[in-house]
Amino acid sequence: MLQDFRDNLRGVTATILVAIIIIPFAFFGVESLFVSGSSVDKVVTVNGEGITELEILRGTELQRQKILSQFTSIDPAMLDDERLRAPAIKQLIRDALIVQAATSSGMAVSDQTFNEIIVGNEAFQSAGRFDKNQYQYQLSRLGFTPLEYREEVKKELLANQLATGLQASAIVTAPQTTLFSRLVLQARSYDYLSLPLSSFKDNLEVSEEEVENYYENRGDNFFEPDKVVVEYLELTPAVVEPFVEIDEEALRARFDALQASAEASGASWNLAHILIENNGKGREALEQVQQKLAAGEDFAELAKAYSTDFGSAQSGGNLGSFTIDSLPEGFAAAIESLAAGEISEPVVTASGTHLIKVLNKSEADVLVFAEERDRIERLLRSEQAAEKLAVYVEKLKDATYSADSLAPAAESLGLTIKESQSFSASGGEGIAAYPEIVKAAFSEDVLTHGYPSEVIEIGDQHYGVVKVKEFIPAHKAPLASVKPEIIETLLAEKAREKASRAADDILARIGSGESLESLAAEQGLTLETASDLTRFENSAGKELNEAIFGYPSSINLPVYGRVEVSSGDIAVYGLTKISEGSAEKLSDSEKTALRQSLVQQHSVREFIAYIDALEAAADISRR
Repeated sequence: MLQDFRDNLRGVTATILVAIIIIPFAFFGVESLFVSGSSVDKVVTVNGEGITELEILRGTELQRQKILSQFTSIDPAMLDDERLRAPAIKQLIRDALIVQAATSSGMAVSDQTFNEIIVGNEAFQSAGRFDKNQYQYQLSRLGFTPLEYREEVKKELLANQLATGLQASAIVTAPQTTLFSRLVLQARSYDYLSLPLSSFKDNLEVSEEEVENYYENRGDNFFEPDKVVVEYLELTPAVVEPFVEIDEEALRARFDALQASAEASGASWNLAHILIENNGKGREALEQVQQKLAAGEDFAELAKAYSTDFGSAQSGGNLGSFTIDSLPEGFAAAIESLAAGEISEPVVTASGTHLIKVLNKSEADVLVFAEERDRIERLLRSEQAAEKLAVYVEKLKDATYSADSLAPAAESLGLTIKESQSFSASGGEGIAAYPEIVKAAFSEDVLTHGYPSEVIEIGDQHYGVVKVKEFIPAHKAPLASVKPEIIETLLAEKAREKASRAADDILARIGSGESLESLAAEQGLTLETASDLTRFENSAGKELNEAIFGYPSSINLPVYGRVEVSSGDIAVYGLTKISEGSAEKLSDSEKTALRQSLVQQHSVREFIAYIDALEAAADISRR
């Protein structure tokens, strides 16, 4: 909702549509989309209004998609429903409270606003224009009736109205803006030198006694939890494909079907038109357009000026691409003989008179079996493998039920037994990256009794079954295996201690009257200078920047200190100047942006506080 707070009307509606379209019924099972049974049971009530299980399922999937869009490297298998359900419910509760507050404040969304939104949405268009059939198809595949979808969109628009209203009511005074600019635009100058950790590792040694003491005293660092190594079988369409046989007859049949489809579609045209009304005023407009076209004026510009088809006028009359079967009534005869760039004679239809321009024309494709054979075979093999996957899954279930080994199942189905690396109950790599697999491997039946797991669905058309091959009890790792790690740790600690003493020595000598510049020269270190940097400029490093701006602006200068940076090196610095920020040097647009930033910060805080207050006062019950 906070993202909606920042979006305009169109952006919010796009988010709504995406949120719905990305949740096909395959996530829930077809049966869950019918308005009966547990899918419409009220799981949560908010001030008497219910939130159903189906809404929670959709909310959970929306949470998953948001996370995946923000963190592209995350493994989707880690985002299981159990982990996402609670935040999804919380968001649904807060959304419900916002809509209730907006409604009680007298806010509303007109049908005209809704209609304008869906007509302009590309997901509901064909050939660049709103398509009622496409609209109904997109909604029906998700279990929405048009009325239900209308209500969902209106709820989001109501929420946006309330958020926008609260944002507009945020007040920032001139003194606040001045104070904010002084703080935000403040600049500081400082000198610093770096003490690289690597330069303090020379001539350091670690004794056997030190290694052993570290191992004994910090043994918890080397504790290995219970782990398992599992054997497993996987089933995916790719695994099944080698067992699919495609005969020549099937290849020929599919080729013939593709060829027939190509021939049926025939040529295709990319068209633009200018639509004129069938009345006296329209006839005058038609004559003007024809005269201007004859004079060489641009068709697209005339479409913008004269066409009464507002859906295509602003795009120069572009209607998109058509085959002979999909051409609007009366168009076929008018354009069939036209070449690209030519314009038809007026075509009179019930909707008005059209001048049609052929933007481009493509002839029907002619397929060659020898060229298409490999592609068709891959296509058929993939299709049949997906169809047979369910049969293989059932066979795998039967072959592994209470079995002593995975070998018979692997042999009967032609599968390969794979072996995992060892992993703990927190997961691991490869097959152990899937939470469902890890949970099964550490279950009582599999771990204690030694049975194969049930066949587990671990992804889209991805199934697996595991059996524990080896159990490795929790233990302390042997000294020999962790000795190199201990030595490296001890060397780093000693180097850090030496670097720290060196930094303290430099600060002490500065306190005695020596300069940072002379000390840098004495020790062969480079003294760096950062002049008039703001808090947003991290050229010297985040940790150093935070240390420099951690001092109050009233502190007596110069002031010296030290900070450990992310690399482990130690920086010794001297803050020499603090310059108060001022908006006077900013352009008008920068001043406006600065004030808007402050307004947004205030409004976001106020909006969050408002939602928190609504939630605190609400009557919320969970089943």
